[in-house]
Amino acid sequence: MTANLSLSKSGGIVTLKRLSSENAEIVLSWRNSDKVRANSLDERKIQLSDHLEFIENSHEKKRHYFVVEIHNEPQGLFNVNEIGDATGLWGCYLSSTNTIRPGVFPLMVGLSGKLAFEELQLQNLRSEVLAQNIAPQKLNDYLGVTRAGFRKEKRRSANCVDVICYDLSKSDWDDILVKIDKLLPSRIREGLNAVKFPT
Repeated sequence: MTANLSLSKSGGIVTLKRLSSENAEIVLSWRNSDKVRANSLDERKIQLSDHLEFIENSHEKKRHYFVVEIHNEPQGLFNVNEIGDATGLWGCYLSSTNTIRPGVFPLMVGLSGKLAFEELQLQNLRSEVLAQNIAPQKLNDYLGVTRAGFRKEKRRSANCVDVICYDLSKSDWDDILVKIDKLLPSRIREGLNAVKFPT
């Protein structure tokens, strides 16, 4: 995959950049924001040195992280981590330093699915959402993503939280992509539909 991927026929509406040392500090500022930490299993503030080490090691562990930009403004980050048995685990969080454009959250779901099912040729894509985090639950329910389970998880701070598990199969992807398209402004939809992940 290339470092910069144009997702628009016009060459600039939506672009992806790999998570790297170049964008590490802005991404870390999003990850360390109160909102993201409140909805993460690991709610600690992460140090830049640890973050840079994580980025360095992620490529070897089949973890794919991309910063999403719209008109050159970073909007957030999504990832698909290959976890074996043709299965991936995906997640995302939005920028806390820019105005978020309409449709960015469903765009990230769409990008994650395209990466998982079309580029990586995975068969299943899982995600996990804390029960207190309502927005992704509403989007998953609207899209028809299957709730695959529920568990209690101990956080780093030792308190327990409820986690909802979701499972999206490749066979359901086309139907879900149609619903994602309906949520996207037309220019963003063009970008998603034009995405190509070169090898």
